[in-house]
Amino acid sequence: MATDHISVHVVPRVYAVYLLQSVPKPQSFYVGSSPDPVRRLRQHNGELKAGGAYRTKRDGSRPWKIVCLIYGFPSKVAALQFEHALQHPYQTRHIEPSKRVSKSKKSHNSVHHKLANIRLLVDSSILFKTLNLKIILCDPLVEKIWFQNKFKIPTVHETQSSNMDSFQESQIFFESCERKIFGKAKEYLLTGPKECQYCFKRIDYYSEVPEVPFNSQNELEQFLQLGKLPLVATCSNLECPMMCHLTCMAKAQPVSDLQLLPALENNPVVCELCKEVMHWPDLARIGTLLREYFIKDAIKKPQRK
Repeated sequence: MATDHISVHVVPRVYAVYLLQSVPKPQSFYVGSSPDPVRRLRQHNGELKAGGAYRTKRDGSRPWKIVCLIYGFPSKVAALQFEHALQHPYQTRHIEPSKRVSKSKKSHNSVHHKLANIRLLVDSSILFKTLNLKIILCDPLVEKIWFQNKFKIPTVHETQSSNMDSFQESQIFFESCERKIFGKAKEYLLTGPKECQYCFKRIDYYSEVPEVPFNSQNELEQFLQLGKLPLVATCSNLECPMMCHLTCMAKAQPVSDLQLLPALENNPVVCELCKEVMHWPDLARIGTLLREYFIKDAIKKPQRK
């Protein structure tokens, strides 16, 4: 008998919350989230049979276009929290009541309100402001409205102008870079134990992988809670051999009292050996990918008899 599905968390390369606008009905908007917003848009527009949402299938509302993307979420859960907050800005705990521009369910449907609520969430929420979220404006008119900033909400986040083709091309480029860094780190760990750059303790993934597969998700979680296969960080410079525990690197970074993560865009991580500038979300993703690679044989479901 097969076990339940067992998995280890990997920080997604892209998990985006998107704002759709109906082309024939410009006053109609839809908020959703996806690890593949380009494919998801095709589902909403009926180009792919599976998927989509009831609201985007209404007569006369198609086609839809993505006018804004917010991405950089470390997990599906974080993206869903942002999505829900953007759908319910008049009551979400992520926007202080005194700062709300949407006072009721019927007062947040204009594009001005949608963009204002995005500003409030990425910069005012204690949870989301630590994530270094990125904002892409995909429509010239929406970009113009964004910079008009009708509600005069200050923002420290930089925005980019792009279309979906350019966004997809940039993700392909970053995926290629990521594969090279991951490949370097994987081969480095496979050659034998390494030493943490900060605490000088051994990093020995190969010997810590259990020989007997896990029988449940709970068993896997208990194994990881014992400190087995701790997340590690490696330099993004392909020529640099630096490797360390992710927690050791985090403790070595300056952190303000308001930050939950040590490395924001204005506070990057600098490699101790080669001075390469790196960013926390990238380090976290590579770290989770490495752990998944080494433990994957131990989380496979047993064959049915």
